[in-house]
Amino acid sequence: MGMSNPSTRLRRLQGFAILVGVTVLAAWARLSAIGETSALQDSIGPFLAAARLDGRAHATPYGVLMLPPYWVANLQGGIWYATTSMLLLHALVAPAAVLLARRLQPQAVVVPCLIGIALALDPGLLDTARSGAEGYLAALAVGAMLCLPGPAAWLLFAVAVANHPLALCCAPLLLSSPTNTSRSVTWAAALAAGSILHQGTGWGDPGVGGSGFDVSTALTAYIEQGRGIALLCILGPFVGVWTRTTRRLAVCVLGSFVTLCIASEFSGYIRDHHIRLLTIPALACWAAVRAAPAVALAAVSAGWAAPRGPAPVAEQPGTVSLTAIVGQTVALIDESVHIERVWFDGGPVLEPSALMLDGHLRGIPVARYQPSGVLILVIAGLEDTLRDVAAPGQVLHSGPTFVVTRTDPQAARAWLEPHCDRNPRIGGSWDGYSALSPGVRLEDLAPTWACP
Repeated sequence: MGMSNPSTRLRRLQGFAILVGVTVLAAWARLSAIGETSALQDSIGPFLAAARLDGRAHATPYGVLMLPPYWVANLQGGIWYATTSMLLLHALVAPAAVLLARRLQPQAVVVPCLIGIALALDPGLLDTARSGAEGYLAALAVGAMLCLPGPAAWLLFAVAVANHPLALCCAPLLLSSPTNTSRSVTWAAALAAGSILHQGTGWGDPGVGGSGFDVSTALTAYIEQGRGIALLCILGPFVGVWTRTTRRLAVCVLGSFVTLCIASEFSGYIRDHHIRLLTIPALACWAAVRAAPAVALAAVSAGWAAPRGPAPVAEQPGTVSLTAIVGQTVALIDESVHIERVWFDGGPVLEPSALMLDGHLRGIPVARYQPSGVLILVIAGLEDTLRDVAAPGQVLHSGPTFVVTRTDPQAARAWLEPHCDRNPRIGGSWDGYSALSPGVRLEDLAPTWACP
């Protein structure tokens, strides 16, 4: 009496070992490419919003419930470590899928393990993690809400919508568990509805009409990015409807996809990362199949799902790696600094606000950032452009498409004036000041050295 059956203990041990294994695999797959993770505006926005501590998300379509993980990440000592924290959270998609599969089929071992491995190495979700902005943690929140039915499911649904408004299309998944519709969850449903309604006051035209992305284009991109795992996900709901234990989830996944398609017709916009919101439940629909066909399918998909190695160049434009390297140099300047970007053409390369955030997380006082401080210019452009325009002052870092230089307004004006016909875009610091130094006004940042 009170002692568990040996077979029960064995299943629990197997389940725990699987969870640990797929989590480690997923973490390795994401952290091995941490340097490649984007550190551009959309990726950095939530970190800055969390640092602002005023209860607002970084942009009106998103909700405040997305910020708690970024509050924790901002406790780290620099943008590299803050990004590490977020990538570890992204890695939880793998154990979430295992838990969901074992909830559907408690006796299964092999198939949940394969599902976890597939989610750990899914190129689509790896791309979501590296982008830092394509859905943020919405796919994880959708998977977690299916693992924790009841009140937690409703709260996690609100978190998913806060990370991406189109997660609202995943509402049919709430019907996959009867406990999600019982009277005991009324309070949680009310809280979730209130949060989503508050967030909805900022929704409007997405401003992406004419993007050329329809459902078929998004599905094609989803398959091209996710390869074998994406095909498994697309087939999953159709396999799941044939088995009683997964039929309800499969129908809910299909209902969510149809809802997503309808939403795309109204908004005129859908991308492959929107479909990835359904990756965890779609793959979990394989939970009840026999091991042999699952092994065969997993073997095919694994050949298309190996994660990419790290970028060969440490100072790759637009990445956490370059931001951390330049941020360390800027942090060594004892004087107050003012960081701005002069962007001629090509990619933006470096966000001044990301450099400010990196310094803040390293412990540099926010008072060190002053519009009157030493001028640090991030000059971005195509290789031919940078050869023509050169750079003023002392070069701190340089690459084929960027130069980071220490200069002053007079030298910057003399350098930029002959190149004004190229119509450079000047700025980038406002996002950093608005989050870290709210007392600085936009007019205080008007560059006296800019083109007329």
